[in-house]
Amino acid sequence: MTTQRLPFPVPDERAHLFVDSYADMHDLVEGLVVPAGAPEAAATVLRTARELLRQSYYCYESSTVAVMHSLIAVEIVLRDRIPDAGTKPLFQLIRQGVDAGVLSARRGVPRLRPTDPQRHGARRDHARGDAAGHGGGDGDDLVRDRLRALHRTCLTITGR
Repeated sequence: MTTQRLPFPVPDERAHLFVDSYADMHDLVEGLVVPAGAPEAAATVLRTARELLRQSYYCYESSTVAVMHSLIAVEIVLRDRIPDAGTKPLFQLIRQGVDAGVLSARRGVPRLRPTDPQRHGARRDHARGDAAGHGGGDGDDLVRDRLRALHRTCLTITGR
């Protein structure tokens, strides 16, 4: 029986729109901490989301999966905190969480629009300043912003 060895991963060319090296991915995910008091299932999902984002350096599509995992964590936390959550869909849980005061209306639904790395590629250069040395704007990667918003939502719901 012959064993096929997979090649070592090669960085996804789109990752270079946001970072220069895999080591930079550690800085990118540094602020994505699991809120204290989150149910263990949500904590596991949030840690997985953070690692998926880190691994998106090699497979950009992992960043989309990371955002979806974070949404799952929000749902887990809401189901833990809202009485009679049952099998209601996430959008109803969010409404009920806002009505019950578990979740603020401002943080009710993080904005989640699809990202297009080609369209947003200039953000990286803008964040680091242009060739003339001018400073950039916010420069945060859109996916990281969404993950942070979802992590903060879990933090808000858990009351920590």
